[in-house]
Amino acid sequence: MDAARNNAFSREQLQKAFNNIEQSDPLFADLFTDIDLYSNRLGTGDQKHSDIISSLIREIDRADLLNTDSDVFGNAYEYLIGQFASETGKKAGEFYTPQAVSKILTRIAIAGKERKRGLSV
Repeated sequence: MDAARNNAFSREQLQKAFNNIEQSDPLFADLFTDIDLYSNRLGTGDQKHSDIISSLIREIDRADLLNTDSDVFGNAYEYLIGQFASETGKKAGEFYTPQAVSKILTRIAIAGKERKRGLSV
C-alpha cells in the first residue's frame, strides 16, 4: 500500500503478491488468472499502467469495508458491469440484470409463497 501511496508502485510486485495468494491455499488457486496488469486498456506505457493501478489501490484502501452496512464490492461490481454494458453499446442482459429488476422478479416469483420454508429464488 505504501508503494501505491508514494507513486513507487510496481506491477511486478503486485503480480508476485497475486501469485503468493494463489499458492497459499487451494481455495485461492487461479483467483487472479484473468487480471492483466499489462493490458493496453490501462493506457499507453508502463507509467500510465502503474498510475492507474495505484489509483485503484488507493481508492480501495479508502473504502471502509469492515464497518459498513452496504456491499461495497457488490455495488462496485454492479456499477462497473453496467458501465461495460453501456461502453459496448449493448444492454448486456445475458450477464447483468439491474438490481431493481431482480427485486421485482423475485417478488413476483415468491408471491403467495413467503411463508414456505426452504424457498430459494
